Amino acid sequence: MTHQDLAVEDNWVSYSKMDANKYTTLLTSFGLLSSLITHPLSVVVTRQQVGSKLAGESFQKLSVPSALYEIKNRFGWKALFRGWIPVASMGIPSQVIYFTITESSREFLQSHIKSSFPNLSSSTIDGLQAGISAVIANSLSL
Repeated sequence: MTHQDLAVEDNWVSYSKMDANKYTTLLTSFGLLSSLITHPLSVVVTRQQVGSKLAGESFQKLSVPSALYEIKNRFGWKALFRGWIPVASMGIPSQVIYFTITESSREFLQSHIKSSFPNLSSSTIDGLQAGISAVIANSLSL
């Protein structure tokens, strides 16, 4: 059995068979993980932009990896993760709002747009739905 046969048989590409709670948990976990990875880089870039002369910080001329190393050596690992909890907690409601809007609008868009524009593929409609959901979720979570 080929990889494509398995994809068609199990429908693993689509999350429509996945339980909504499992999907929300998975989405939240990936959101937390991504913010855990990107937050130290955000701290470095912020320090490079704002570089306080009073604290003796001169990260403006350093590259991002060099500044990351310098911050870790001077101030420790905790300095790279200060403020991570508020950033991560803001991302979770946004992801839940996005998922809720996506799920609630899926059937509506599939039936109304497909009947009005029969030449559109399902992937085009899914992309349109994802874009609309993202715009609504971002405006609601601000």
